[in-house]
Amino acid sequence: MMAILYSETNLLCIMLLIFICLKLKSGSFLQTRLHLFRVVLLTNTFFFMLDMLWVFVDGKNITVSTAANWILNILYYIMSGVVSYCWFLYSETVQMSRLVRNGKNKIICAVPIMFLTVLTFASIKFGWLFYIDAANTYHRGPLYPLQLLICAGYVIFTAAKALILAHNTASYTQKTEYRTLACFVVAPLLCGCLQIFLPGIALQCVGTTFGCFYVFITIQDQMISEDPLTGINNRNKMMQYLSERIVRKEGEMNLFLLMMDLDYFKAINDEYGHLEGDNALRIVADGLKTCCKNSHYFIARYGGDEFAAVCELKNDESIEDFVGIIGKTLQSKSKDRPYKLSISIGWVKFDSHIKSEQDFIKLADTELYKKKRARKSLQNADNT
Repeated sequence: MMAILYSETNLLCIMLLIFICLKLKSGSFLQTRLHLFRVVLLTNTFFFMLDMLWVFVDGKNITVSTAANWILNILYYIMSGVVSYCWFLYSETVQMSRLVRNGKNKIICAVPIMFLTVLTFASIKFGWLFYIDAANTYHRGPLYPLQLLICAGYVIFTAAKALILAHNTASYTQKTEYRTLACFVVAPLLCGCLQIFLPGIALQCVGTTFGCFYVFITIQDQMISEDPLTGINNRNKMMQYLSERIVRKEGEMNLFLLMMDLDYFKAINDEYGHLEGDNALRIVADGLKTCCKNSHYFIARYGGDEFAAVCELKNDESIEDFVGIIGKTLQSKSKDRPYKLSISIGWVKFDSHIKSEQDFIKLADTELYKKKRARKSLQNADNT
């Protein structure tokens, strides 16, 4: 009866992981991450299948040969390491870690898994991790805790790194991603520890599936909040963020909202085509990401050729300097294009008179169109 309940729990988790895998939709800016997350889902699915089969064999509900029992347990131990390593690769990729930047580094990081594999096969002779006795019964070996340490080590290590990055980064989007990676470890480790003492209950698969589902929800939220053309945040996400920052504004920082409009965008579309116009928007988004990389910032495409940035600056930091850096960065990034990119920027500093994000945007918009009218007046004067 316990074996049936155990397998039903595994089967339910398998179905949920397959459902998540099928529901993942590719996005140009998340392609690599989505591929790695699918690998995480599929390797865990296979591991749960082995776990489901293992409980029937271990409980003598299914009679298999001694050789088949050895093969099942060898696959089980190796896969326990593989699923941990796959999550490590996914988490480190999201963190843009140098540990997974090239194939050589990935191989070095896989050394513990290789060691676990060697120990697993060596257990056939020495019984280090596990052994099968003359009655065809599975037993844990003296080095069994080492297998747990290796598997948990990957997950705990990358979660700790993610937690540190979440604390140190100023990017709202990255902070959310890193917190998700750090939180993933909680359910699998907690349930895994409980299953060591309660082997008859399928807790490990429940914890892992819960963690994967949590990551899936975060990915879906990110894709919904992402502008598909430029890969930065969209208008809805900006409105949400701006509302939160107004409510939770820190006293030591000055909060600014910048509304930006790409100059001569219609002319670029008319002369070079809409595909080049799309490319111009991507260059602007990339330029904003470069400028805001080391600042307290949030950037978004507001709509069409309009962009927005929410910045938190210290008293000794100048918003005019930041605006100047944006202009120079766009000039540099567009130097190889057949046109010159420039952007009009209107900005406003938050104060107690601003009661909502709509008020904040309206004021910044007013400043933006003042700048645009001033530029047009100057051009008309030059033409006459």
